[in-house]
Amino acid sequence: MTAPHRRALAAAALAITGCVLLAACGSSAPAAQTGAPAVPATASVTPNVSVAPTDPASTDPASTAPTPAADPSSGGTACTLVTEQEVAAVLGKDPGPGSPFTSHGASQCQYGSFQTAFVLVNLNPSQGKPFYDHAHSDQKLSQAGTVSDVAGVGDRAFGIFGHGTASIYFNKGDALVLVMVAIRTASVPPKAQAVALATTAAGRV
Repeated sequence: MTAPHRRALAAAALAITGCVLLAACGSSAPAAQTGAPAVPATASVTPNVSVAPTDPASTDPASTAPTPAADPSSGGTACTLVTEQEVAAVLGKDPGPGSPFTSHGASQCQYGSFQTAFVLVNLNPSQGKPFYDHAHSDQKLSQAGTVSDVAGVGDRAFGIFGHGTASIYFNKGDALVLVMVAIRTASVPPKAQAVALATTAAGRV
């Protein structure tokens, strides 16, 4: 991959993940719902930076429980929406365990590495409808690729498809979820892979 391609992929990932919880989108949502989950998203698109927890005790043991994801207090987080095995099937190789991050009820999970390919899942379990509307019309996100509605995922969904990246935002009830697939060597957006994982995630919200 050329340096410009790498920078374009990083910029697209930052634009998408930076806005998923409306951290940089000017939302009127409470501050506790915004900002913090975007921190590991920034790390995930920085070469040679790992976002895996350094303290094993910091990993939520409930993250592997097949509980509904809409209520983080009962164990539902971004890492419960898409499993390591499902990501492996989409990427064609095992990405290793997901790296989780949770804050103020919102959560994020990253599989894989920016150096090759990664999947990022973000879950905001409340106020998802206004967040979705804001994200759908946000010009910062549209700069990352082609924006189009996606049928059959959650209550409503749209995708952003750029060079080597595909991101699906969807509403399910009051939740907003983002599923992003980025493949460093891809010359076209991995749309089918992102839609497949988003459809799986929507069935668990």
